[in-house]
Amino acid sequence: MKYFLIPFIALGIGLSLILGTEYTCSGADEMLPNYYGHPFIFKHNSSATSLEYQFSLVGIILNTAFWSILIMILRLLVLRLIKWSNHNKILLNIYKVSKGLVSLFTIFILFSTILIEMDSDINNIDFYWSIDKEALEWGCTYHAKLMIFK
Repeated sequence: MKYFLIPFIALGIGLSLILGTEYTCSGADEMLPNYYGHPFIFKHNSSATSLEYQFSLVGIILNTAFWSILIMILRLLVLRLIKWSNHNKILLNIYKVSKGLVSLFTIFILFSTILIEMDSDINNIDFYWSIDKEALEWGCTYHAKLMIFK
């Protein structure tokens, strides 16, 4: 179960933008999309509507791998703390409740991403983007800005 749960939670964290980076373009005559990363760039807003986003498959996979590694490290530390405390029931219950809450959070994020941001259209997923190439084509520069709870 843990081998499914860790990447599942990592996917939710990666798509959530709790803490991420927003890349905005300056210096172009056209209005170009903003890109979002957590830590790798995985989505940008659509030119058609502000509620629809386009996603990068490579970015989603890299973000999921990144957060899976961090979650595995955190899990090992928490399990060592529980073992060190002689399997304290309070710590064990806090750990189990936290897993449940984070799993519910992930389900909420996945449903909101699929239903709202993707507009239920599989055509909104591209394989890979390069914002450096985009900036070179349009003669602009992208500036990164740290964002919390976007």
